[in-house]
Amino acid sequence: MKKSLSSSVTAVSLVWMGLVFPCTASAAVRQVPQVAQATPQVAQIVVNGHVWSDNVPFVVRNGTDWLPLDVLMQALTASGLQAEYDGRSLLIKNLANLALESLSTPQANTIHMAMDAYVLTNVPVLTWTSNSGKQTYVPVPSVIQVLTHSESGYFVTWKDHRLTLTNDMTGAPSLSEIERVMSQTTEIGDPTEHFMLIGKPVSITIGNGDTVTAAVGMRWPTADGYGQVVFFFHNHQFVGLDSDVEKTEIQSLRATQSGMAFEVTYADYAPDDPMYNPSLPPVTVTFGWDGSTFVPSGRESIPRGALNQLKVRVHRDIQPISYSGVPDEVRTAIRQALPKGGALVNRPGSSSPYLAVDLNADGQDEYVVAYRNGFTMGLLVMGESNGKWKVLWNKALAGTQLSELNAGPMTGDGTEEIAFQSYLGDGANNVLILKWVNGVVKPVLQVTGVADIGDFNQDGVMEVANWVHDTGPLEKIQLYAWDAAKGMYERANNDDFPRYFGGAPLAYDQWVRNSGEKNQVPPKMLDYALASTYEEMGLYNQAVMYAKLGLQQPARAYPENRAFQSILNQAMARQKQAAAYVHLPASVRRTVDRVLLKYSNFYNPPFASTPMVAMNKDGSWRVRVIGGMFHNLVDGRYVLASELAFTVSRDGSSATSLVARNALGQRVWLVNAVQ
Repeated sequence: MKKSLSSSVTAVSLVWMGLVFPCTASAAVRQVPQVAQATPQVAQIVVNGHVWSDNVPFVVRNGTDWLPLDVLMQALTASGLQAEYDGRSLLIKNLANLALESLSTPQANTIHMAMDAYVLTNVPVLTWTSNSGKQTYVPVPSVIQVLTHSESGYFVTWKDHRLTLTNDMTGAPSLSEIERVMSQTTEIGDPTEHFMLIGKPVSITIGNGDTVTAAVGMRWPTADGYGQVVFFFHNHQFVGLDSDVEKTEIQSLRATQSGMAFEVTYADYAPDDPMYNPSLPPVTVTFGWDGSTFVPSGRESIPRGALNQLKVRVHRDIQPISYSGVPDEVRTAIRQALPKGGALVNRPGSSSPYLAVDLNADGQDEYVVAYRNGFTMGLLVMGESNGKWKVLWNKALAGTQLSELNAGPMTGDGTEEIAFQSYLGDGANNVLILKWVNGVVKPVLQVTGVADIGDFNQDGVMEVANWVHDTGPLEKIQLYAWDAAKGMYERANNDDFPRYFGGAPLAYDQWVRNSGEKNQVPPKMLDYALASTYEEMGLYNQAVMYAKLGLQQPARAYPENRAFQSILNQAMARQKQAAAYVHLPASVRRTVDRVLLKYSNFYNPPFASTPMVAMNKDGSWRVRVIGGMFHNLVDGRYVLASELAFTVSRDGSSATSLVARNALGQRVWLVNAVQ
C-alpha cells in the first residue's frame, strides 16, 4: 500500500519562509489574547504577478504576522477565488453552505477556515481597533496552510512583507491540458474518432493576467487530414468550440490586433467540390469573448460549405491539472528534466500527470510522468538520492497519445513496476513495463499491441496479455509471464491460461459474432476467432466444431485453411485424450485423481481442464494436465506450477516421473515416485 503524501498535521514546530510557528491538528499558531492597540506595518500583496496593493497594514504579535481579514478576502477575490465570511468561518471556493452546517461553533477569539475539503478549526484571530472601527486580523501561516493544502493549484508565499498569491489556473493551458480536452471530444456517429492538436495554439493575455487560447484539433485517426474543430480556453478552462460540427479544413487561426478575439479562416466548398480543391473563396470569421465563451462577432457565421456535417461531442468531466500531494521540489525537478518543448500529459482518467510509485520497496516514492514532445511521447522517472531529485529514466518513445500510465506490484518481489502504453495507430500501442533492477530502472517488457495486465492464474504475479490486431475483427493474443531468473517478461504458453481466454477474449469474440451481420464481418473470420479461443480455453469439442465450420467456407477467404486445420488437428488430439480419461479403468483413474488432489494449490484447488491421457506401449498411461495451478514443497518453500505430466502404471498401483512446469514451460520440480 502506498504511503500517504499528505500526512495529517502533527504538533511540531515548522520553519517555513522565515516564519517559526507551531502546528496542531486544529490551528497553525498559538492562541493569543485579543489586543486593543498595536502599531501596524505596511505589506504588499501581489496577485497573479501584478501588484494588487502596496499599502496593506499588518501586525506582528508573538513572532507571527497577521493580515486584515477584509483585505485578504478582497485579494483572494481578485485572484479568482470566491471568499465568504459569516463572522465565525472563512470559506474559500469550497463547501459554502455545507461547511456552515457541518462546522461547530469556534472557540472564543478564533474562527474556522476552509478551502475545498481542507479545514482548519479554531484559528486564532486578533482584533485591532482604530479610528475607522474594529478590524479582524488573521495569522498569515494559517492562510498559507489552508491555501497550499487544498487542491486548488494556488501558490502562496510570504517573504519580505510581501504576500504573493499566484493562481496556477491563470495563464495559457499546457499542451497536455489541450490534448486532454481534444482526446475527450468524439464524433457522435463514431465514438472511436477523437481529436488531436495540429499546429501551434494561439494565446492572448490581458492586463489582469487572464489568458484566452484557441487551438485547432484534427479528427484522429484520419487518412486525409480533414475534419477539424477550433477549441477555445479561458486560462486553463475549456470554454467551447467554434461549432459542434466538423469543418473540412481550417486554413488559418490568428489573434486579432486588439481585444480578446480570434480570426479563423475556413475553406468554403461548393456542393460538388472535391475535398482537395474548394472552388469558393475562403471565409474568415471573428470569434470574440462574451464573458463565458467565444461567439462569432456581429452577423458573421461559419459558411455552410465549410461544414462536413459530422457532429462532435465534448465529454464534460474535463478538469485542469491537479498538483495535489506532489511536493514542490518534485515538480521543479521534473520541469527541469523535461526536454525542450516537452509538455506533461495527464494520465488517462486523471486530472494529474504525476504518478507516485515505490520502485525499490524502500518506502520512498519515486515519481513518473509522461510528456509529449511534438508528435512523440516520452516517459520520465525521478527519484530522490541524498536529498536531491535526479533522473532515473528518461526516453522518447514512439506514440502519438498516452493510453496508459499505471504502477503496482507486478512481479511478486515486493517492488512496484510501471506500465506505460502510448497509441501508435491501427489499434496498436507501444507497450512498456519498467522495473527497478540492480539499482537502475530498466525495461523488462517492450512489445507492440494492446496490453491487458493482471494476475490471470492467481499465482500472485501479474501477467501481460498482448493483443495484436490481425485482419478485420481478428486479434492475436500472446501471454507474457514473469521470468524471475532472467529478470524479464517472457512469452508464456497460452493454453496455461484457460480462465483468461474464457473472459475478455471470449466476450470479444461473441460480441463480434453478434454484430457480424450488421458490420458484414466475413463468417470465416468469426469461425476462426471462436475456434482459436475455445482451443485456448480447453473446450476442445467447441474448438473442433468451429474449425470444421471454417473449413466449409471458401478456401481463398481469410484465414487460410491451414490455420483451421492446425486448430482442428490439435483440438481433435486433445479431445481424444480427454475422452480417454473418462473411460480409464477405475483403479487408474483413482490414482490420477489422487495425484492431482495431492498437488492442487490449496489457494486455488480446482484444476481448470480435464486431464489428457494416452496409453504407452507397455500398457502404462501418460497423463498431462494444463491450465491448472499446482503446488509442491521444494526446499522448504511452496513452488507453483501450471502443468503436470506423470506416468501411471498399467494397474494403477503407482504414479512415477512427475514433472511440473510453469507457464513459461520451465521445469520447476520433479518427483520420481508419488507417495
